Amino acid sequence: MATVEDARKALAEALGPILAANLPQTEGYQIRLEILENGRKKLGFVSCEDWKAEIGEIHIKFTPAPARGQGAFLDAIGGGDAEDDESGTQGYVYTEQDYSDLVRALHDVETVCKPDPVPLRHFLDSCLPMLDCDWCKWHGGRVNAVRRGIEDGIIFPSWMPDPDNPEALVKGLRLDNYHPFVLKVLYGDGRSRGDFKPVEIRGEPLSQTVIEGRG
Repeated sequence: MATVEDARKALAEALGPILAANLPQTEGYQIRLEILENGRKKLGFVSCEDWKAEIGEIHIKFTPAPARGQGAFLDAIGGGDAEDDESGTQGYVYTEQDYSDLVRALHDVETVCKPDPVPLRHFLDSCLPMLDCDWCKWHGGRVNAVRRGIEDGIIFPSWMPDPDNPEALVKGLRLDNYHPFVLKVLYGDGRSRGDFKPVEIRGEPLSQTVIEGRG
């Protein structure tokens, strides 16, 4: 079953040579595709069969290297496939449950970091490894999960002052708390806070890890 993520990759690879031949001004830019339905991005794990062309759109974006937006943020954090060839995470297909675990974990840490964003490096290296799931065991799996979350619009990337050097910027993360999938995961279909179920982790709570990391 082809997913939206599969379609994005295939379309980007197919469009690259065509655009280079017909629009040479796109050379040097990275192609980013968004598949939407009713104006909302489709999540990567969703089957392509669920996308309806009559109410759907495909957006093509070009990201220059020096940009400080989402494209530059994604380029800066890189991808984990190459470095984790032996770990089994290369080509891993993230499921709805994986997305749900990611959302719950980031929400848990956000409650401690607010109003500041969650520092990306701390989230990747200290928080996600505590989750009891296969992709969290490897750095590349964690990086790719965050990338998927950003590309699908459930996570907002941001640049924040470095606590150790206020003149420098470091990468941070925020949940899109108005995204339908985030609302469903945290509060259920009825959007009731009483439906929220914390993600299971090993050891101490994520919030305690964040507090110690910031102290």
